[in-house]
Amino acid sequence: CITHKESKLLALLLQNPNTYVSLERIFDELWDLGQEPSELSVRAYIKNIRKVIGKDKILNQHNKGYCYVP
Repeated sequence: CITHKESKLLALLLQNPNTYVSLERIFDELWDLGQEPSELSVRAYIKNIRKVIGKDKILNQHNKGYCYVP
């Protein structure tokens, strides 16, 4: 089971398969104004999503972001 924010993150990655989604874009689309975006939170969300869909389905690359691989 994943949280609301994790499901929004997964949806964003699924809409952009084989494309790296930057942390800035993730912050823009998932965090509301007034909330402080956190890279550690994104990493925790990705870890939980990987538990559900498989760890090899989401790649990450430093300074590029995260990528869903179908």
